[in-house]
Amino acid sequence: MDPDALPPALQTPVFQMAMKELIMVKKDEAMRIRYEDRLESERAYETDVRMSRQEGEKLGQLKEKISSIRMLDRLLGRSETSSDGLNAFSLDELDRQIAVLERQLQDIRQ
Repeated sequence: MDPDALPPALQTPVFQMAMKELIMVKKDEAMRIRYEDRLESERAYETDVRMSRQEGEKLGQLKEKISSIRMLDRLLGRSETSSDGLNAFSLDELDRQIAVLERQLQDIRQ
């Protein structure tokens, strides 16, 4: 495809520049390799960012659930469960523990 003869919908500076880059990359093997390396680096970076975000969200949920368990322990007049013990649980296990403590608190209030 000729970058100077793009269809009207693609006759924008961005598409014209992209077409010229593609032609240049196609002609020059070293340029193509650098281009592919850059794309791979960008993909790896995006993956790292996404994984970091997910890990941060999980850590935030973990801290929130541990805080809830400690508050429920206090409301039940119990000593707080240790952080080490709670940190070993999965989010689902912490949810189950919260449900048990909430039922115990509800039973006391009835």
